[in-house]
Amino acid sequence: MVAEDQAVERAGRLLYPQYWLMWVLPVPDKAGPVWEGAIAIAPDLVTDPDLPADVRALLKVATAYRQANPERSVVWFSDLTLWAYHQGFEWYDVGVRDWEAALDYMAGDVIRTPQLMIGTNARMAHTIADATVKGVVLSFTNGTEERITPDKREHLRDFLRDLLRRDWPPYIQSLIDAGKFGPGLPVSRKAS
Repeated sequence: MVAEDQAVERAGRLLYPQYWLMWVLPVPDKAGPVWEGAIAIAPDLVTDPDLPADVRALLKVATAYRQANPERSVVWFSDLTLWAYHQGFEWYDVGVRDWEAALDYMAGDVIRTPQLMIGTNARMAHTIADATVKGVVLSFTNGTEERITPDKREHLRDFLRDLLRRDWPPYIQSLIDAGKFGPGLPVSRKAS
């Protein structure tokens, strides 16, 4: 019975992780980066023993942040950067020499953990990526501006939390059903 309980608990963690780490993916463009979406992973599902040091250190900060903010089920990379600023450290201080390379690694085909891509518009992307103390100010072609306030950030976070709670379980279940992910199996990046 203990083995069965552990299997049920593990399956629950696969389908309903403690939290997701999310960041915006820049897409190279001749005119500069253009964002097409964000990526979400469940850090507690990352089991790859061969992660680069930068990735391990970044995930350690994500875990510490989540422990300090247990109400957050969606953690943005920008939250971690802003939290580091308020805690008085920079990425380099905690062993992350190249945070962009760490995010690229986690978004690539090498890491063996499920990822869920989420389409974004410019406002969503800038909000997710914003690590400023006062909030980013968006300027529009009609001459108006909008400051992304903490309330607007939390509204988007709630929307993304609900989206992940809806879309993550069937995505993971489809990987499990196809034998591409599950207890003891690394995810096949070709499947996602």
